Amino acid sequence: MNAKTSTIGSAPIKDARVLGKPKMLILGLQHMFAMFGATVLVPILVQSYGLPLNTQTTLFFAGFGTLFFHFCTKLKVPAFLGSSFAFLGGFSAMAELSSGMYATMEPSEKLQYACGGIVIAGLLYVVLAAIIKAENLEATAQEIEDELKTVADKYGMDLDTIKKYLPEADVREQVLRSKAIKAVADAAVAVAPVVEESQEEAKQEEEKKDAE
Repeated sequence: MNAKTSTIGSAPIKDARVLGKPKMLILGLQHMFAMFGATVLVPILVQSYGLPLNTQTTLFFAGFGTLFFHFCTKLKVPAFLGSSFAFLGGFSAMAELSSGMYATMEPSEKLQYACGGIVIAGLLYVVLAAIIKAENLEATAQEIEDELKTVADKYGMDLDTIKKYLPEADVREQVLRSKAIKAVADAAVAVAPVVEESQEEAKQEEEKKDAE
């Protein structure tokens, strides 16, 4: 269905420009105010863990990321990209490491490791997206239904309740990610492990050479 001719409220709107500039402005401002709180709160929480995540830096990259997002989507979505709470566990775990090489590591260095992990996670999403596009992977209605049933069984909830609170788009993304990972696993080539000589065998070889 063409998003530009769909009736608002009866079908998903894939291009927000059909709403008109006034409504897009209102939606954009609403989303900005909703995300701004999280964008400021995340560095505050990370600082409470003992890692010096700068609030100004967070705001700068939130703005830069938003502009880049609008450039890629051609202004179709009136959204503001703020901070995510998804990686707070990683920041907390990194801050609490106190053994081995981390025993004398400064908080600023630990922050670099944590941020590096987030970058790697983002790159993995890019790789998965590239695989999905290259392999032309699709999520069928039956696969989405099966995934919803799996989630319902996992949490002991009714399927209709799961459908009510779990957006179909999120389920479709999960199905596609699983397919991409499976495609990589199927394309992998098994290589026999290299059997290293034991220290005793190496010692015997040395003794033989010395005897000769």
